[in-house]
Amino acid sequence: MVRSCFGAIVWLLACSLFALPATAAPNETVLAAPAASMWIEQGVELLHERPGEPLTREQVMSGAAASRWVQHGGKKVNLSHLPAALWIRFTVRNDGSPSPDWLLAIDWPQLHAVDLHRLDPDAGTWHAPMRAAIGEPLSAGAARDPSYRFELPLHAGQRATVLLRVQADQYTVPLKVWRQDAYRSKQVTDTAFFGALFGVLLVMLLYNLSLLVFTRDRSYLDYSLYLAAVILFEAAGTGFDRLYLWPDSLWLQTHAFHFFGCVSFLAAATFIRRFLDLKHARPHLNRINQGLIVFWCVQIPLLLVLPAHVVDPISRSVGLFEALAVIYTSVFLLLQGHLAARYFAIAWATIAVASIATSLFSFGLIDGGWLVENAQHIGFVVETVLLSIALADRIKRERTSKEVAQLRALEATRQLEVEREHKIQAQAEALALQQRTNEELERRVAQRTQELQQAMKDLAAANSELSKLSITDGLTKVYNRRYFDDALRNEYERATRNLVPLTLIMIDIDHFKRINDTVGHVGGDECLKLVAATLAATVSRLNDLVARYGGEEFAVMLPSTPPEQVPVVAERLRRAVEAIAFIHRGERVPLSISLGAISAVPNAHEGIFGFVARADDALYAAKKAGRNCFKLVSDAVPA
Repeated sequence: MVRSCFGAIVWLLACSLFALPATAAPNETVLAAPAASMWIEQGVELLHERPGEPLTREQVMSGAAASRWVQHGGKKVNLSHLPAALWIRFTVRNDGSPSPDWLLAIDWPQLHAVDLHRLDPDAGTWHAPMRAAIGEPLSAGAARDPSYRFELPLHAGQRATVLLRVQADQYTVPLKVWRQDAYRSKQVTDTAFFGALFGVLLVMLLYNLSLLVFTRDRSYLDYSLYLAAVILFEAAGTGFDRLYLWPDSLWLQTHAFHFFGCVSFLAAATFIRRFLDLKHARPHLNRINQGLIVFWCVQIPLLLVLPAHVVDPISRSVGLFEALAVIYTSVFLLLQGHLAARYFAIAWATIAVASIATSLFSFGLIDGGWLVENAQHIGFVVETVLLSIALADRIKRERTSKEVAQLRALEATRQLEVEREHKIQAQAEALALQQRTNEELERRVAQRTQELQQAMKDLAAANSELSKLSITDGLTKVYNRRYFDDALRNEYERATRNLVPLTLIMIDIDHFKRINDTVGHVGGDECLKLVAATLAATVSRLNDLVARYGGEEFAVMLPSTPPEQVPVVAERLRRAVEAIAFIHRGERVPLSISLGAISAVPNAHEGIFGFVARADDALYAAKKAGRNCFKLVSDAVPA
């Protein structure tokens, strides 16, 4: 589930073009004698069909299509959604292995259809095509159980050029050639592993359902629904759903992976809400959780009417956000002393790290063996066990708390009876006892009054902190847009009354989208923080104000600043940002800003919107002038 939303980085590099149909790829994959399997990572070429253009093997191998083939630069073919089918071409050669029994395995069950065409480049002849597709009978030599595999017989010294035509929602096509005996051994291992995986998940589901029956605790219902969604998502992700759950349902075979991924995110959000009691937690945590639940309730029905390539990118992005939000929520509550969050933080961090490792392996960015390839599946098992422990621990603590309260109540009752007996037996001491009781009552009232006063002080401090947060941008920690608008309106009116100059500088980070694409959204957020901190540190007067205006745009307001000083301040800001040492992956990412300013005594006829518009015009002029510069509009008010 988490792996499906930790996005993929895919790229294509320019390659040499094929001039003739019989020409092999520039680099062959050589099958050496001792090797049991080999990844196809050399000489892989790709050709994208255009929508409404179903090509044949003869057409893609003709000279007319030679310019459309491009060399794939990555280790594994892993592309985002494409509007039409994808052709893949590569060449393999048996370099002396005596066994001709080889097969090509594509371990990604989410592909809709795969056609394999094999060309003998030495003889220039085609072998019989093979096809494996959802809802269709398998051709001779093809299999899907649940991964796709095709027989690829190669005698010693024989070469073969392989053409694959792939149709899918997401084009993840891991290519690996196996000796058939080695692949059978792998199937035995995989069957045992996935049997154990689903066995553990089903045991955890039945265990939590039984606890739901005995305890009637709603948390076990939410967790059981989450476990059921994870099991169905894992079944869809591994392809076992098509073999055992709905072999005759074409819609579920093509949509189950996306559908149950969204359902598992919804179930996770509802379980987290109840387990961590977000309704009574910090308001921002509750709002984030509510927003996610609403989104998935809308997104899941859209899967029934919209194609996957439209809905899935949005689901992946929001799923990534939810995974990060859950980790943030659990860590935040853990730091606040929420004991139940400790298991939760470990569980979600485990599945997140495992999913990232598996995703990086799938994209070919890291190498790894069986453990890395199946890290996500193992992570799900660890996560479910840890969450079950967390749930049991929470129930245990609540039960212990109730028992302690009951014992205290019983002890108080006994004490009251003893005091009553003593009162009856000691009538002579009634007056003294009453006096002591009054004194004790007065002491308790004073103590409760002191506690109430302390609570009121704490509440005032909390309200003060909340007020501060309401005017501060959550990411950059400078003032937010709403506070800036109020402050600008007040200063504009004051400057109009007193006929004093008011300076407004609009600032935009140059090429921020390109920076975001280079360092990612997390790096982009770090960039915004650095720029905001630098601007705030550079503007030093008490009445000066720095605010995040929106996106990568900031605003600086300088009340009572003469126009001749504005260029000095602007240049100081520009140089300060230019000097930021923003390091990403060991390399410095250059930063610069464009500044546009207006410095004038406000004109009552112009209005505040015209005042801001002229500052925006100056910013646009700075961008048009090449960026990383400053432009100041004249004092004159336009007619």
